[in-house]
Amino acid sequence: MDWFRVSPVVEGVYRFAEPLGLADRSWEVSWVNSYLMVGCERAALIDTGLGFVPIRPLVESITHLPVIVLNTHSHWDHRGGDSEFEQVAIHGAEAQSLLDRPDLDALRRTLSRPGARPFLPKGFDPAAYEVKPKKATLLLGGGETVDLGGRRLRCLPVPGHSPGGLCFFEEETGLLFTGDNAYAGTMWLQTPDAEPARLATGLRRLLAMDPSPRLLLPGHEEAPVGAGLLTDIEAGLNAALDGRGRSRRTRLGRRFDFGRFSILLA
Repeated sequence: MDWFRVSPVVEGVYRFAEPLGLADRSWEVSWVNSYLMVGCERAALIDTGLGFVPIRPLVESITHLPVIVLNTHSHWDHRGGDSEFEQVAIHGAEAQSLLDRPDLDALRRTLSRPGARPFLPKGFDPAAYEVKPKKATLLLGGGETVDLGGRRLRCLPVPGHSPGGLCFFEEETGLLFTGDNAYAGTMWLQTPDAEPARLATGLRRLLAMDPSPRLLLPGHEEAPVGAGLLTDIEAGLNAALDGRGRSRRTRLGRRFDFGRFSILLA
């Protein structure tokens, strides 16, 4: 089977979805999303996915323009293909993480189970899987604009899921690439580098923007999603942080359920 599910979002924007949840549902993540936006002079690849299968040939089947990778953050499941590209941008707070080799031993064992193998890409060897280090060529702090020629993306700092989390916003279309800061699924905010209160603050800033987002393109699960999800997540996160939400203890953390999404806290 083809590993990437490719679908157009709007003209010149494509979603590349990887079905991680087929291999193991215990992560409570079904899809990992990367996005290609094609301008007149160059293209932006927003996150590079898992790296189970090279992503660059897929990009080059759509455009031969120069490509810059815009990382929403440095977690392994979003930077797996970074090393395939020359130009890579990330928030300065996570530049060192791109140079680190994440500990993936537990993941390799999980993917080596017989039950996972039928769902993995043909020829993929879990024992040999690694996320290669990549030095960033551009450090972002938030507020910059990436000009693709006829299309522009504004970099918005939204720390909280990770120290240097970024969203990317195209004002003309209202498209907001949210990474792991907002999606309709199980949101991981229980990890050591997460600061849920900072994410709540960042979500409030996104909601106050003028012009406001019209469509969300998240790093996981269904996409695109209506911008109303931002309001719901901001309200749910604040309820969880204030002790107003009902939770239950799970293997992954303290889970708060809000219908379309859930929030995991430590």
